[in-house]
Order: sequence, then structure tokens, then C-alpha cells
Amino acid sequence: MSTATQSYLLFDGVLREQLLPWLYLQDEPLEVEPLYACTPWRELADIGPVLVQPLSSSGLLMNLEDDLSLQACASVLRSKAPILVVADHLRQFVQVSDTLASDSLLRFADPLVAQFWLASYSPGALSTILGPIDEWRMAAHRPRWEVLEQTKWLRFHSPVHMSSLLRAKLDHLEEPQIHALEQAYQRRFADRLDSWFEQTQPDFRDKHGNHWGDWIVRQYQAAQAWGLTTERSIAIWLELHARLGDEVCSAEEGRYAVWLTDNSHMKRVPPDARIQAFEADFLNCQQKGLS
Repeated sequence: MSTATQSYLLFDGVLREQLLPWLYLQDEPLEVEPLYACTPWRELADIGPVLVQPLSSSGLLMNLEDDLSLQACASVLRSKAPILVVADHLRQFVQVSDTLASDSLLRFADPLVAQFWLASYSPGALSTILGPIDEWRMAAHRPRWEVLEQTKWLRFHSPVHMSSLLRAKLDHLEEPQIHALEQAYQRRFADRLDSWFEQTQPDFRDKHGNHWGDWIVRQYQAAQAWGLTTERSIAIWLELHARLGDEVCSAEEGRYAVWLTDNSHMKRVPPDARIQAFEADFLNCQQKGLS
């Protein structure tokens, strides 16, 4: 194992279109190690995690400090280990099991996912997760509606020696990790909802000004509390509340309450199906020119 500390970039291929061709076109020497290589997902190497060792401190490493597009798809790893050792360690996280008895691919190269995933471990467990990695650094995620003044960097260190007792849990997620990944997913989905509103209802979005983020988070949480579980249903909830007002589903004599009285059989169906049926009837009335 080498003694000099190396800097690596960990890219998420889903977040950077045509990642491998883009890397090979860079005007600097790079060692590129797709982490799906040597796994059953080798054919998806271009959209999987990719570990990169820049052979100079300029270029990508320097650009990452100020380039928001790079910060959104890559993080910086520092290690005394050579690239193949770091890559082999990271490959242990490609497929993980969890306490729900399911197996899945972990998007650990996504800086947003890594931010929540790494933060969910105790210091001792984090040391094991990091293994040969001395520091894992990424730009803290910010909602897309927030104005960025300066990048905030998050750093995860390995302050203690790795414990072999925890090695068997490298590819297994406990409850704190499952919760952390759900938080990361909700952050990403909220960003997509914001992008959707920006395209479909820009005036409504702009009207809220600095309070827009509060509105979208509040309605997202209200949709979940109402029992909605699918992305489609949650998006419908937000759109209806944008069009018909914040009390459309809560007012005793509001539009939804009247509709439910007229369609009492819908009380027996799950919330997702109910909100979708309500929206369908609302759109049908709009097309017919009815209020």
C-alpha cells in the first residue's frame, strides 16, 4: 500500500450523462475504474459508480471546488491506498441487503445519497464503512429552489482503526440506513417536484417567493400524512392544492368533501386511488366547463 495520500473522484454515472466518454475526452491524464466492472452489472458500467484518479491537482479536482454541475454528481475521496484497493472496497456496497429482507443496488456514488447514508453510522461503524478511505467529501445538498451563496462541504473521516467485527455488515443496511436513504429519496423527489412546478406553474411558484420551499415541503408532508405513497399521487396532491387552495382536501365543505359525499363508495378505497379519482373528476369538469 502506498504511503502518499491520493485524491480520487467518485462519480455517479446516472447523474452525469455519457460519463465514460466524457471522462476519456478530458484534457488531463486519468485512471478510470468503473465499479460495476467485475460484477454482474458490468454491462451497465457507464451508468454505475466510477472511481477516477486524476494524475494532477489541476483539472477535474480543481474544477470541482467551484463547478456546481460536478458537485452534483461527484465526491472526493482521500486515501493512501491505490485505486484498485479503494475500488474493491467500494464494490462491497454495490448490492446491499436490508432488515426488510430485500436486496438492492445502492447509489452510494450519488453525493446526495452518500451524504445521508454516511451520516447514519456511528463513528465506529463509519470507520468500517470507510475502510481504506481517510476522508469522503461532498458538497452538501441544497434544495434546487434555494439561492446558493457558497458551497458547504461535508467531510466524513475515519478517526479510529477499522473493526473486523463489523466487516460482515458492510453490505447490509439497518434501520438508520434505511431511514437515511428514504430522506435522500425525498430530497431528490422534492427537487423534481420543484422542477415540474417551475415548468408547469411558474407564476404560482414565483408568487411564494422565499416561502416557496416551505410550501412544497409542507404539502409533501401533508400528502404523506394523508396516506399517499406513490410519486404520482403526491404530485397530484400538490397540483390540486396549487390550483384549488391549501384547504381543498381539509375543509369540511370544501371541494373534496363535496366530491366524497357524492361518491361515498370512494371512502373504501386506498388514499392513492381516491386522490387520483378526485383529480380525474376535477379535470373532467374542467373540460366540460363546469366549476
